Amino acid sequence: MRTRIDMEAALFLLSLFVMVGAVGRSGLFADAAVWLQALPISPLAQLCVFFVAAGLLTGVFSAGPSMAALLEVAERLAQQHSPETVYIGLALSVCAGSSLFLTAATSGPLAQALTERAALRDPEGNLIRFGFAEFLPAGLLSFAVIQTVAIAWGLLSA
Repeated sequence: MRTRIDMEAALFLLSLFVMVGAVGRSGLFADAAVWLQALPISPLAQLCVFFVAAGLLTGVFSAGPSMAALLEVAERLAQQHSPETVYIGLALSVCAGSSLFLTAATSGPLAQALTERAALRDPEGNLIRFGFAEFLPAGLLSFAVIQTVAIAWGLLSA
């Protein structure tokens, strides 16, 4: 079992949860909720800002930790908006962020490590590289599409 566990990927994911947990305990996300609600824009625009921020944070910190951290902000926004609008938009934004970078979803680092270990080759015999740069164009496109759906959902259902 010890030889079958990818310790690098496991430690990477564990560190993300620890980091977000530490930031959450600092009160940063509660402060972010207060800051978001104090923005001098309409409540609907605040909701859209939250969705975009959730997507970008997820791109950096990964889906699980981001969702756990952003639930505190979503709870505050759900007092002003329909809870379904807030939570569905948040879930879509987390999906968008998970698509942004190869490291944003738990499967990304694992897929990269397994691809490299397998030493896969194309028909010409060249080593196949599956990394950040190769994934980025597709990641940006999928982020834009899913994030647009999240914002449209928020605007249409509010």
